[in-house]
Amino acid sequence: MRRFKVSDLVTLGKQKADQENATFVADADWKGHLSAAYAELYEEIVKSGLRYFEVEHDLTAEYTDLPDDHLSTIGVDFLIDTAGHRRSLYELMGQERGRFAGTNSNEPQAYSLEGGKIRLHPAPATGKTCKHAYIPQPLSLVGAADDLEIDVIMPLGEQFLSWSMAFQALAKEESDVTVAAAERERLRVDIAEWAVRRAFDQSRRLIVEDEPGLWSEGAYRPWGRY
Repeated sequence: MRRFKVSDLVTLGKQKADQENATFVADADWKGHLSAAYAELYEEIVKSGLRYFEVEHDLTAEYTDLPDDHLSTIGVDFLIDTAGHRRSLYELMGQERGRFAGTNSNEPQAYSLEGGKIRLHPAPATGKTCKHAYIPQPLSLVGAADDLEIDVIMPLGEQFLSWSMAFQALAKEESDVTVAAAERERLRVDIAEWAVRRAFDQSRRLIVEDEPGLWSEGAYRPWGRY
């Protein structure tokens, strides 16, 4: 993690645009520029597959409202026991919507996103819990307090935010944005590469394998060993 106060990031953006003492862009507008830049940085990290912003919440019923800050779902795990062992559920496709119709079971095998809800198939028995891992929406920084600290993730993130703010401010006053645009796009590429290479010393598995012992006998397996 790499944390900066909103006021410090705004100052960096002003410095990049050479507008430390300019009044054309109000401080409130600078925070709007920061919010937009942070959303872009957030998107670059999320779409790489890096699980940096992952959070979880419990599912104990067939239907559960998605969290208010839900952006996208990573997956759902069934809690096998109190020791914390888990079994991953698979996502039910639209063509499979009737697979578990009328099925009674203590343990869900799949999940689906239906409107503003997440549904477990089949419905869990009382006392059974699943964990929904998801990516929340990026934090809005419009009107944020000056001393609010945000995580810019890495030094590249700090530079990306400041150059992105400078680009937006210069564009607003119809100044030359060539340098700011070039720096922003260069940093975007570097951030995407950093995020994809998140495990710098560990090679990535090409396939996901079944984990022996984590499936109940006779459970439907949408995949197996390749």
